[in-house]
Amino acid sequence: AENSSVEVAGTAVLAACKRNEEWPWCLELLQMLHLRRAADVAAFTATILACGKGSRTSECQMLLDQLTEMAPPPLAAVNVQMMLHQVAGRWRDALQLLVSCAQRALRCDEATMLGVTTAAGRGRRWRRAVLVMKTLEHREMKPD
Repeated sequence: AENSSVEVAGTAVLAACKRNEEWPWCLELLQMLHLRRAADVAAFTATILACGKGSRTSECQMLLDQLTEMAPPPLAAVNVQMMLHQVAGRWRDALQLLVSCAQRALRCDEATMLGVTTAAGRGRRWRRAVLVMKTLEHREMKPD
């Protein structure tokens, strides 16, 4: 029961930090929750979103990797990572993330698809984006 109270309180504080773009505090609190084995998917997602707002790409990737070890990441967390790839024009990373979603049977939404096509456009790799999207469509991994 104690972990449950800690988990709820921690997630609430993380949500407040996320809204105020306080990613350093989110990382510190998530680490505390993780040490107490009270970090859940909501806590990781809130921290990923806060780091995304702060353009902290490496922290987002690290947290997304940790979250993936626990459970399939929620689409919101994936979309933050996709947005960071889009902004930086990292089309290879964006395409790899899209392929990774397909491998995990995670249904993409319009934000995911927009992110990968924009990243590919910035990298002048439209053909690759179209091929990946056709592959996903062929596998019936259409966006929601």
